[in-house]
Amino acid sequence: MAQQLANSPLKKLAGRACGAPINRRVGNCMTIFAAAIGKRIGDRHRAKAKQSQDYGCYRLLPGGTGIVAAVSDGAGSAPEAGTGSLVAAHYATMGAWRRATEKSAEPSACVRAGIRAAREKLEERAKRDRRSMENYHTTLIVAAATKNKAAVAHIGDGASIAKTGGQYKMLTIPARGEYANETFFITMDGYKNLTAYNEVHEPEELILFTDGVQNELIDFKGKRADQEALLRLKFLDIPAERNQPTTEAGQLGIRSTTHHLLNQWLEDGQTTHGDDATILIIRPPSEGK
Repeated sequence: MAQQLANSPLKKLAGRACGAPINRRVGNCMTIFAAAIGKRIGDRHRAKAKQSQDYGCYRLLPGGTGIVAAVSDGAGSAPEAGTGSLVAAHYATMGAWRRATEKSAEPSACVRAGIRAAREKLEERAKRDRRSMENYHTTLIVAAATKNKAAVAHIGDGASIAKTGGQYKMLTIPARGEYANETFFITMDGYKNLTAYNEVHEPEELILFTDGVQNELIDFKGKRADQEALLRLKFLDIPAERNQPTTEAGQLGIRSTTHHLLNQWLEDGQTTHGDDATILIIRPPSEGK
């Protein structure tokens, strides 16, 4: 990573696989939000001994009553795609978190703040490095959730899915550019008009993922979430941990360690192995029985 990251909390995120579950239970009742991230380095990057250009991270709101998160996917053609993806996911999460904690904002306002923060930091990075923004091309999905409502902001491919009323539904879908295998990036001019937004009430689960996972979880013919695929995935039964893991990025509280069950599913499943793949699962507190 460049010198600017050397003494930054970002250094602890760079080169890592990304999400440990964050759960706390009292009896059978999960009292705070839970999250987990899975990640796989694509075959093309493995062949060249390169790191993944996908990133994912999340942070609980105070008391665990809400959560903000982001996943990103650097463009393979961009020289600094990994840096762009890392900066976007990290600062989108922090921007959304600050908006939520400083002003008790609605989730929709938090994800917009996350998009703004990511774009500003990418512009700062490009200016500091004296490079154009296209060198840092990356997609970005930002989510913010409370028990009553969740919102997502999304630019590029990958997708987001919500479970509500016992059914999975698409929140945002992969965005396609003018040509085949082309998409949009937060580093583009006019990115505001290319960003999709959506929200859902009383979410039972949120799933964010990059394009390396989308063919497995989306029924593209029907343009809907693949209910059967989602229901049979092993990661839907991730056991709760009794203790909250320690902070991994200084005082920022950003989590980015992968969960082994999700990693195993990505390695063993039918996902597109040529691409990097990242998936992030969020669950709200449950009442228990």
